[in-house]
Amino acid sequence: MFTFDFLNARHGDAFLVRWGAPKERAMLVDGGPSQVFETSLRDRLSQLAPDAQGAPRIDVVCLSHVDDDHVVGLLKLLRQIQRARDDQEPDPFAVKRVWFNSVDELVDRVSPGLSASTQEIVDRAGENSSAVRAS
Repeated sequence: MFTFDFLNARHGDAFLVRWGAPKERAMLVDGGPSQVFETSLRDRLSQLAPDAQGAPRIDVVCLSHVDDDHVVGLLKLLRQIQRARDDQEPDPFAVKRVWFNSVDELVDRVSPGLSASTQEIVDRAGENSSAVRAS
């Protein structure tokens, strides 16, 4: 069974998808705009099942796109992890994977048409390897 926890992200998006028993899995989709991490997201993530080191486990962090009302909370989450590492402290959250479905959008903002010009290379690599997949 899947459980969806929609957090109060004001005008943005932030929600958890949880599944699995007895070992619960969690995917965080977007992080909402400014102040969402501090007011609701951090506390909710702290309640997730821990990994082997005791940090709340987030199996997947998924960013739908880079608008402020989706990305700011995720940036704050990742900065908190980075600060702990810089201070040689344990990670406050265990993020196992990060998914981002708009890489082409970012690449094309800097260099219009670049993502399309590399598609043939990605396609050929995908034919010869199970490790490369384009979405």
